[in-house]
Amino acid sequence: MDTSPQKTPAIVLSSVKYGDNGHVVRMFTPASGLVAFMVHSLRSKKGGKMRPSMVLPMSMLDIVIQSKSKGSLKTIQEAHPLQHWETLHMDPIKMTLCTFAAEVIQKSISEGHPDELFFNRVSDWLKEMDSNGAQLSIATHQLLLSVCRHLGCYPHFETYKENYIFDMIDGCFAAEAPDHKHWLTARESVALKRLVEGEKPSKEIRQRLLDELLGYIRIHHESFGTIKSLEILRTILA
Repeated sequence: MDTSPQKTPAIVLSSVKYGDNGHVVRMFTPASGLVAFMVHSLRSKKGGKMRPSMVLPMSMLDIVIQSKSKGSLKTIQEAHPLQHWETLHMDPIKMTLCTFAAEVIQKSISEGHPDELFFNRVSDWLKEMDSNGAQLSIATHQLLLSVCRHLGCYPHFETYKENYIFDMIDGCFAAEAPDHKHWLTARESVALKRLVEGEKPSKEIRQRLLDELLGYIRIHHESFGTIKSLEILRTILA
């Protein structure tokens, strides 16, 4: 068993205060999926130590995991910013998107399950969101579709035909409505198809598709649950 310190990129998902000065910080790493760390202090001014700005949702870090971590919580030996965001943590809309994204991703991954491809997709999504030309109105939809791909329930867009509806149980488009309630209307279905092609639907349809994509993920990933930051996101995008 390799006991040497492990260096890895990581995306911060959440930080919860523990005791007087400590924090439990959960991160997404490409080789280990979800990892929980005990950070004893965020006040140190020494180089290579964790600071408050480094535990904001969707911060990208380059960390060294201590080899002799005890218990289920790992310990960070050294940490440095991997990506310096220009707008993500300054713009209130983008910060809300980061909070939403962090919650969604944390519910979509698990400990000990590597997924470098999904990690890279999330990294690319963050870089796009940090740019001045980011399409914020459909950013959540793009993220949720990446989550669908990660979970193995990406819609079969190759089955789409004009006036077809999307069956959320089968993940396919069909000519007629199924005998259950989980399907999108023809109007919503074509909007979903066009969204993946880069076309922005109307505000009403965007809101509807956001709810339906979250519902679609819950159908295929039962432990996904409720997204607490959704209502805040709705308010700020209204």
